[in-house]
Amino acid sequence: TSQPAASLEQLSPSTDMTSFGRGVRWVMHHFSFYRIQQPLRVYSHSGHAGRFPFVAIAALVALNFAVLLWWNQVSDARYAAALLEGVTDERERKRKLEEIREHRRKQAMVDDEHADEFEREKRAHLEFMRRNFTSSVENTRHARLHTWLTCSISHQEFPHFVGNMVALTLFGWRLFRALGARRFAFLWCAGGVASSLAGVSESVARGRTVPALPTWQLNRAVEEQAIALAVKKRESRVSDETRAEATRTVLTAYRRQHDLPSLGASGSVMAVAASAAVI
Repeated sequence: TSQPAASLEQLSPSTDMTSFGRGVRWVMHHFSFYRIQQPLRVYSHSGHAGRFPFVAIAALVALNFAVLLWWNQVSDARYAAALLEGVTDERERKRKLEEIREHRRKQAMVDDEHADEFEREKRAHLEFMRRNFTSSVENTRHARLHTWLTCSISHQEFPHFVGNMVALTLFGWRLFRALGARRFAFLWCAGGVASSLAGVSESVARGRTVPALPTWQLNRAVEEQAIALAVKKRESRVSDETRAEATRTVLTAYRRQHDLPSLGASGSVMAVAASAAVI
């Protein structure tokens, strides 16, 4: 009963928690974010910090947006908008738009010899973009190694572009201030090249080295599969659900052996985000 209070505290259950709390505080003090960041703060104060980070990030976003517009320079939407420019009646506009969509769907399934002028122009444009702004086994086989880098600024769809650019804005400007322009540019390019190399290596390892088929052949295969499913389901016409099911079936079989081009800034953005988290 005359035991000192300190000894009683050592025997109490709360003593371990107190020691654990001290340990946590010690770890947080010596390995905190700000302490890890201190060498970079010293480096930044030495005059090597990147200036005007928002200008640099905005320029990079603008470059990605320009390539996005380039991808969609020749599209069915612009073709339809040009034909509907003088139509003011709402019913006539809907009817003509449905005719245009049906015509474009049929044109997407014919070969180059029987395609109309707009379809041939669109295919030539998309082929140019695939050869210069996507990473694939075929591009690597033909020594188009610049695509390992150019694919990191390439987006074909707007939601994909928005997601990557939001992540770039959140993580990029702080990292740019810490590393400077040259090191940030090197990190962006290294992330894009590493991502492209990983994608090509995976395709080779999985045996997906057969060159990609022309889009019209894939569209024709999807349409034939959709018609077969519609007959099996006894549908009077091919429904959207049946067409979606046919698309999944064809693409699943296609992806097992064919080369899949990749694009997007995800590899570079992930390099930026991971570096920002470590720093």
